[in-house]
Amino acid sequence: MNVMLFLIAFLFDPTASLYSQISLKASTGTANGIYTTIRTTFTAINAGTHSGNNF
Repeated sequence: MNVMLFLIAFLFDPTASLYSQISLKASTGTANGIYTTIRTTFTAINAGTHSGNNF
């Protein structure tokens, strides 16, 4: 019961944040990059920081 209450409190806590990172590998330009959002990842690709085949 306590575990269930903890999970419910955690899932519905508006102050809780989940963090992730995006690793990018490119064949030309800057070879590797780590970004915290999809937006910054695509901004770097569109600016030409990473080019070629991006993974």
